[in-house]
Amino acid sequence: MERKSLKKIGLSVGTDKIRHHGYHRYYTTFLEHLRDMDFAMLEIGIERGGSLKMWSEYFSRAEIYGIDINKGFQHPRGIVFKGDQSDLDLLNEVNENIEKEVRFIIDDGSHHPEHQLRTFNYLFGNMLSNGGIYILEDTETSYWSDGRLYKNKIRRGLKHPESIVEITKSLISLVRDKWLPVERCL
Repeated sequence: MERKSLKKIGLSVGTDKIRHHGYHRYYTTFLEHLRDMDFAMLEIGIERGGSLKMWSEYFSRAEIYGIDINKGFQHPRGIVFKGDQSDLDLLNEVNENIEKEVRFIIDDGSHHPEHQLRTFNYLFGNMLSNGGIYILEDTETSYWSDGRLYKNKIRRGLKHPESIVEITKSLISLVRDKWLPVERCL
C-alpha cells in the first residue's frame, strides 16, 4: 500500500499548512527521515487541530504534543497543554511531561517575535534532542514596524536587533562556525 504524502494528508484534514502556506514543499525534505521513528514532537499553536491530525497520520509512531492558548486536552497519542507559549513555567511543565526524545518542534503560535525568541531559547536549549529539527513559522511579523496580532502589539521592523529574523541570522553564523569549519566551506 502506498503511503500518503504530507500534502495529501494535510489536504484531507484541512490544515492551512498545506492549503494556504504550501509548507509541504519544504517540510518533507527535513522531516521524511523521521516518518517511521519512535520519538516525540511538539507543536505550538493548535488552533482547530488540523495540523495535529496531519502530524498524527504522517508520523505513525510518534507521540504528538502541543501547546495552545485557547484549549488543552488529551488525545490518543499525546497531550495539548493549555497556555501561553511565552510562559516559561508552562514550557518547563511541558518539558517535564514529555518522556520520549523530542526530535521535532514547530512554532506556529502567537507569531510575536518576543514570544518566538523566548520559546526558542527555552525549547532549543532544554527540550530538543541533538540533531533535532526546530521549525519557526510566520516570521514575517519581525518586519512589522507597527502592528497587532492576537491582541499583541508588534513593533519590530527591518534590521531591528530584537527581530527573530535578525537573531536567527546571527545563529546561522554561529552554527556554521562551530560545526562546519571554514575550510570546508571554501
